[in-house]
Amino acid sequence: MFGRCVAVSRYRTDRTVHIATTTCLWCSVFGPRPVTVVLLREPETSRGYDLALVTTDLHATTGQIVERYA
Repeated sequence: MFGRCVAVSRYRTDRTVHIATTTCLWCSVFGPRPVTVVLLREPETSRGYDLALVTTDLHATTGQIVERYA
C-alpha cells in the first residue's frame, strides 16, 4: 500500500486528497475475487483515513473511483 496526493473532482469542486491504494482478494461464497481498496484522507485531517472504498473495477484510476463514489 502506498500513499500519494491526487486531484479529484467532487461535489462541483476540484480538491487534492491523500490516497492510499492496494489490490487484494475479496473472498465470498462465489470464490475469491480481486478488488482494489482505496483509502482517502482529506488534507485537513491529521490522522487516519476518512473513507474506505472497494471496487472490482481494476482498470479505474484512484481519482475515477473517488469521483464515482461522490
